Amino acid sequence: MKWSCFNDSVEYSEVGLGPPAHLESHYEFHESLIRAKVTRKLPKKSRFEPFLTKQLKTCSSKNLRIVVLDQKRYQQYREHILRMQREVYEPTRQSPPEEFDMLFSSEKPLGILVLDGETIVAMSFAGRLELFRQERGVTGDPFFGDSHTYYSMDLTVASEFRGGLGRIMKQAMVLLAIENGVTALHGRNRDRLARGMWAINLSLGSYELQHLPNDYPDDGSYRDCIYYRCPLEWDNVDLADFDLISDSISAMVNGLLLKNVIIENEPTT
Repeated sequence: MKWSCFNDSVEYSEVGLGPPAHLESHYEFHESLIRAKVTRKLPKKSRFEPFLTKQLKTCSSKNLRIVVLDQKRYQQYREHILRMQREVYEPTRQSPPEEFDMLFSSEKPLGILVLDGETIVAMSFAGRLELFRQERGVTGDPFFGDSHTYYSMDLTVASEFRGGLGRIMKQAMVLLAIENGVTALHGRNRDRLARGMWAINLSLGSYELQHLPNDYPDDGSYRDCIYYRCPLEWDNVDLADFDLISDSISAMVNGLLLKNVIIENEPTT
């Protein structure tokens, strides 16, 4: 028996389905990220600075501004960064000043600050993986020595600005890394206790590269470490194939293909 899923006398037109309004920016970001992983390029509207500027306007009523750090600007904000660390983290979780100094004396460091006036409310840093050999798991990383693989050193958000800005900062760092020719970001998340950040990393395409049991030297629960890789480019993907799949999914969502679906069903009796 052959039958159609739909009444042939009914005309179906494009319904224009899309993501809920509150998720539209995430949808746009991930669409741009996937295309960038295929093409190694970001369109102007999807670059780090326009993206972060737009997101900051939606997540805060304050007039926040962005500072991209280089060696000179780092010296200007060094004490502000260290103060932010002291205010947010207990001593054992603070990155030492020498680590920030080392990062900004190296080649092509990545640093983003978000300021309210002259007060840092969020910041994120990354640098070449080989700079962070003191971090557990780095020297055993199979990508150790790859100058295009970066380590996510720090992401800090002031308590009064939490509830979405951490995800935005992570997304912004990914875009900045792509713009600077970085092919992957690596980092560490504490198993279970850092589940919020691990969920964000998973959404960016991260996966566990190493599992380090009992890695955190304290008496707390869940001491295992998830050492992850977030690839920022895909190999052996043809852009034409990507566009075909993307267009097909869009057409299916909008009902353009469904009206032609025919189901083959042999009678059982």
